[in-house]
Amino acid sequence: GAPAAPRPAWGSPESDARIQLVEHAIVSTDDRLSRTAELIRVASGNGSYLYFSRPVEEARVIEELQLSLAVKSETAGVEFLARVVLPRSLDPNTGNPVTCLISAGRYSSPGHWQTLRMSGLPLELERQARLLRSRLGPQIETREAYVDQVLVNLYAGPGNSSVLLGELEITGHVGRDLAQDVDAGSGGPPRRRPNLAIGKPRFDRSILLIENRPFFPRSIDYQGEELSFLQRLGFNTIRFKKLPPDDLLDEAARLGLWVIAPPPFGPPVGGNAGPPAEEIAADVYDPVLAWDLGPGLSNVEVPAVNAWAEQIRRWDRDRSRPLVASPISNLRVYSRHLNVLILDRSPLGTSTEMADFVDWVRQRPRLARPGTAVWTSLATQPARALVEQCRALAADGTLDTSFASEQLRLLVHLALTGGSRGLLLASDSRLDGTDLPTRLRAATLELINLELSLVEPWLASGQTAVGVSSTEAKATGAVIQAEQVRILLPVWVEPKSQFVPGHSAGYRLSFLVPGVPKSHEAYELTAAGLMRPKAHYAAGGMRVTLDEFDVTSLVALTQDPLIVSTLDRRLRALPERAVALARELAVAKMMQAAEVDRELGASSLKLPQAAGHLESARKSLAECDRLLGEKKFADAFDEVQRTTRPLRYLERAYWETSVKPLTSPVASPLAATLSTLVAHHRWYAEASRALWMPTPLGEGQFENLERIQRAGWRYFQHTDPTVRTWVGPSPDQPRSGQQSLCLRVTPANPRVAVELIESAPVWITSPAIQVAAGQTLRIRGWVRVPRPITGSIDGLMILDSLTGEALAERIRRTEGWQEFVLYRAVPHSGRFSVTFAMTGLGEAWIDDVQVEVRDSTAPTGPAPPPQVPPQAAAPQFNAPGASPPPPAAAQFGPLGAPRLR
Repeated sequence: GAPAAPRPAWGSPESDARIQLVEHAIVSTDDRLSRTAELIRVASGNGSYLYFSRPVEEARVIEELQLSLAVKSETAGVEFLARVVLPRSLDPNTGNPVTCLISAGRYSSPGHWQTLRMSGLPLELERQARLLRSRLGPQIETREAYVDQVLVNLYAGPGNSSVLLGELEITGHVGRDLAQDVDAGSGGPPRRRPNLAIGKPRFDRSILLIENRPFFPRSIDYQGEELSFLQRLGFNTIRFKKLPPDDLLDEAARLGLWVIAPPPFGPPVGGNAGPPAEEIAADVYDPVLAWDLGPGLSNVEVPAVNAWAEQIRRWDRDRSRPLVASPISNLRVYSRHLNVLILDRSPLGTSTEMADFVDWVRQRPRLARPGTAVWTSLATQPARALVEQCRALAADGTLDTSFASEQLRLLVHLALTGGSRGLLLASDSRLDGTDLPTRLRAATLELINLELSLVEPWLASGQTAVGVSSTEAKATGAVIQAEQVRILLPVWVEPKSQFVPGHSAGYRLSFLVPGVPKSHEAYELTAAGLMRPKAHYAAGGMRVTLDEFDVTSLVALTQDPLIVSTLDRRLRALPERAVALARELAVAKMMQAAEVDRELGASSLKLPQAAGHLESARKSLAECDRLLGEKKFADAFDEVQRTTRPLRYLERAYWETSVKPLTSPVASPLAATLSTLVAHHRWYAEASRALWMPTPLGEGQFENLERIQRAGWRYFQHTDPTVRTWVGPSPDQPRSGQQSLCLRVTPANPRVAVELIESAPVWITSPAIQVAAGQTLRIRGWVRVPRPITGSIDGLMILDSLTGEALAERIRRTEGWQEFVLYRAVPHSGRFSVTFAMTGLGEAWIDDVQVEVRDSTAPTGPAPPPQVPPQAAAPQFNAPGASPPPPAAAQFGPLGAPRLR
């Protein structure tokens, strides 16, 4: 008889919506991506997911494993996922191995075939593992993890949908029964590497020494580039998310590059005492500078990380490499087991002011054990949540989202003025790409490295002192004091420069540097060479005057002729390369400023002085090119600097005019960077004319305690014996009605001052509402903060569940009631909520909170909160006039809780 028709491979539908399977069959197609496909037609009600799954041959989660699926659908949003099984971790609730889902992303080409690809599974698995550890405990172990099933989420909203699922391809498959694990980070014994004699890192107090010389790590995240390329950019250290294979370690050693990476074994699980020495030998990892125990560590991971640190020290006792990690809480406990605390925070594109960021870098180590070394991790690209929002609002997947060169340079100098003894620059994508934003980012980082290489021994060993004042209120700085030399780090910090840098330049700026011996002389270090600024002694110290100041600078104060000659020799090798990099950046800035003027100048935002600023920049650039033709590199560099100043003035003026209608720059994600300003102008012109419909976010007026609780509002608190918290309706000057919601944090003992708050003591979260992919939301409300919130730079934080801290609003103080309005795109269907967090000491009132939707399809209403066991229930709100409750352990409600610093 005729052969049997092929049977569909995708099955076992699972959904939280009512569904009806209309058709499920194998069909022929004419497309080159998939000659045959599986057709699924389904009618869905209201929900958030509709999974179809198919088993696959068990495949170990290794870097080489890649999965891809061809998809064609009438609507966007189909998601391709893999289920990963963690055989070494049991779910305490079921007794079965823990599983998690890893997403390859969502389909975005309605009516066309698109291949969804999944790669980099080990890194994605580690991210999922951190979430699992916060929920199930520190025993979650990712070793020997494998994929056993793939899924597609076909839900695209209520109604009928039709999807074609084509070829499923799996490459890099290694079965669970393979005797030799091919993953170099967790496999069998690596081969022994010959002794490379590149020195042993050690700490003398908080100073990192290699061969008894101070070492300042300038690190970049590895994203697959050639190591020689990263070396040419000036980096001396490469940070890996997983332990690199032998060939990369050999290459790093050959190039003289250091490596920061996780150790070759994970934290102890179930009494495991660490790896036997004969299986993993520590002496084969010569290029490793430090073992990285991970980011985002909280109270939950303390026992496992501490035990892990002891294991590593016993195993690596001959080399005793430093242990580093980035905890977000319990810094004092973690610092007893770590050599270095990594401060992980970048203000660019956020509501954190640059000046507040410096305070945070200076203050954070006070929460740790005295003398603990501090390195700072800085993002060189906008947060992924910000990029996702910008591209969704602009409806342009190719939209450039990047920071200005001046912002990155200022950020690095601010971290140094805060006392950092190392810089770990975070990178989410390769630096060797040929697109313009990537080339400019690489040029910026190379220029920064050229500058830092001049003074890195003193950055590594000196003591940072603040208190440098200047004749310009926005220009300040710090001094790094080392033997025989002081390094002055002047910076110009314009308000809101985390969004768009200001003019940030001046002529004949004077800085008063205290405590400088009268025998010292001043030398300004520029790519143009070693300059001699005017310097004289005045009351309080040495006054150094810089004829032309531009965002940042470096000034050496010394009497040692050997230091002067060394600096002069290093500087003589820089001008040609430095001016080439600076010119490339200046040309790109001129093109961007001209585009902004062309787009915005055609509207009511036209700036009369724009033409003059652009012409001034063109003249300076032309003079730079003339000087380059004469090989006068130092003079040409000065002209490049003069090119960018009028452009920054123009860009800042257009940005300030564009964001004026907003309650805050983070109200529109497109207003957070200059590169998206034109897109913001177009989008906001439409948004301001749009109709906005209310969603059923209940009880945002906070009039009745019982109704607030019944609507699903929840509050949470961290355990902190130094403070007391209180949350409840308050009749004190409500914005409307009879009451508003009050959040209060006060010292537990009024006689004992509380200077710093490590983590947000209390926060409230709204009920969840259902939102659909493609919608745009407007979150509105009013806050009142009558006195400055102290103990934290973040004040009252307003976070939404789509963007988290990346686009959080931060309010330290208000004059009466202040409105906030935040616009957010919904990239994926799901639940949405708003959180208000008190991060320091003080009081804040909230009233008239609502969420509106621009889309014609309104949300279905608040999702019913899951049943919470009595022992895990969130604290109850306080009735008006009730006494504040005693401090309680951190509780988690139906939505979990943000990990707030």
